[in-house]
Amino acid sequence: MADVVYARNATWLPWVRGTEQGGLELVMAGGADSLHDPREFILPIQGKHLAVLREDLPRHVLLAALLQPLYYAAGIREPLNAQAASALLQTVLLGTPSQIDALATGAQHVDTYLIGHGADAEALGNGELFRAVRGVTESVDHTRRAEHDITRRRAARGIVLGQLDTAILDYTGQRLHGGATLPRRLPGAVDPALLPTVLDLIAGAEAACAGMRIRRDPRKGLRATDKQDWTRLENAAEEALRRQHPELVADTMRSVGFLLCSEAADRDRDRPFDDEDNPVPGERIRELAFEDEKGEVERWVPGGIRAAEAFWNYVSQRVSGDDQVFLIEDATHQEELRFHLYADAVERIDVPSGNVDEGVRSEYGLAGSLAVCRDLVRAFTRGGRDALDDFGPWMNDLESAQQARRRHTAGEPGLELVRHGETTRHV
Repeated sequence: MADVVYARNATWLPWVRGTEQGGLELVMAGGADSLHDPREFILPIQGKHLAVLREDLPRHVLLAALLQPLYYAAGIREPLNAQAASALLQTVLLGTPSQIDALATGAQHVDTYLIGHGADAEALGNGELFRAVRGVTESVDHTRRAEHDITRRRAARGIVLGQLDTAILDYTGQRLHGGATLPRRLPGAVDPALLPTVLDLIAGAEAACAGMRIRRDPRKGLRATDKQDWTRLENAAEEALRRQHPELVADTMRSVGFLLCSEAADRDRDRPFDDEDNPVPGERIRELAFEDEKGEVERWVPGGIRAAEAFWNYVSQRVSGDDQVFLIEDATHQEELRFHLYADAVERIDVPSGNVDEGVRSEYGLAGSLAVCRDLVRAFTRGGRDALDDFGPWMNDLESAQQARRRHTAGEPGLELVRHGETTRHV
């Protein structure tokens, strides 16, 4: 195996090794192959190129940055564009400053790469590559690189952060991440002079959200959260911020809403799906059965966990892309409540005569919100099909319910099931 002739400590900078024929080749790691291992690209070089790589760190770093687009273009299996790579090698290592400046393309990932190594951002913006890289370092400042990248992306959306914006985003840990990571409370990251203002602002948003919860949504799995709960709390937080400091940018307001929503969801993460108080006196006590689209049956008997909570646990553990229909059966009274989750619809069923052959009565309703679904399950497990008379409107077939769903999505009011003329709400 050929020996390494020259390599810097930095892992991702190209390095030089000798060939079995006595020549030299530049080895560049870039991208990944089909097994997710780094790909290696090879380029023949001469002794004069090696001399520059040894003596001139700025040119070495610039070469690595400008070769990156060629790595990515090659993907996981295509060969490197050797002609373009050789031309870059010649110009970057042996060219004049003006020839190097002519290579400036404004490619965003090239600028970001160089910024991480300490390049001058102003010179890069002016297309002065040679001047920009004069002060680069061998090591990478990942924070500087991330800050440049997120600032560039915000600027592309017309967003420029003010002092208070920066302080709030630092407090929530979102300035360098743009919502890509969970927010946290980081008072130590904030300028001490601005910290009291930031804390007052967060406290005002918290007061506006007092008492709001973000429940788990069993219709989407064991740990999913209710989207409507999340949106309601997020909007309340952002509206409070808007009243206090209307000049804050959208990213800042969103970061505070994200923080408070994440904390609220975390507080509810281990609570029951249905945590209403104990069942009311006179509740119908009988055995029930739960069944999913695949025919998996689970029986519930009185005396342990409440029926509504047992049903939602059952749903959360089985719901998937191909398992979207769940029912509660009361065999004693020949009644069922069936949820068609894919259609945001619910069906109430009974066999008036107790004989399926003599007819089944089915009615459908629109149940898109978790609040409605929870109220329906509570009502049915307590009082059976008759308890669902409090809700309406009910339709005669699933197609009518699906049409109602489409109208509801388009903004037409009054189509989701309601109780006594008022939309059901979260407790």
